[in-house]
Amino acid sequence: VLPTYGMLIPGEKETTINFTVEVNNDIASALNSGKDVLDDIIILRLENGRDYYITVRGRYGRSCFGMSLDELVMYNDPIRTVPLDPVKRIEKYGSDQTAVLCVPKELWRIVDAIYEKGLHERELFGISGYIEETQHIRECL
Repeated sequence: VLPTYGMLIPGEKETTINFTVEVNNDIASALNSGKDVLDDIIILRLENGRDYYITVRGRYGRSCFGMSLDELVMYNDPIRTVPLDPVKRIEKYGSDQTAVLCVPKELWRIVDAIYEKGLHERELFGISGYIEETQHIRECL
C-alpha cells in the first residue's frame, strides 16, 4: 500500500492510494479456477477520528501461470476465453475431456520464440530480462 502514511488537509477533496498485489503460483491457481477472488477490506484509521472500512476488489486476468500442463493441453483457445462455469465450458468444448494438444500452446510459443530469436543470445537465462518485456511476454501468454 502506497503511501503507507499520509495527511489530508481539511477541504482537500481526494487523494490516491495504490495497492500492489503479489500473485504466486498457488494464488494464481486458485484465481484461475475461480476458487478465490481478489477482495479485501481495508481499514482507514483517522487520527482522533473514526475508522472507515473500504472494500477493495481486483480483477484477475486469467492466464497460463499457475495452471498445470494437463489443464493447458485441453484447450486450443487462450485460457482467458475458457469459461469458468463447467456447464458453459461443456457447451463450448463438449464433454470429452481428452487432450486437444500434445504440448501446451503457451510452452510451444515460448520455445518457438527462443528457437527463432534467442539461440545465439549470450546469457539468455543467466541475466534477468527487462521488466517491461517480461510483463509483455506474460500478458501475451
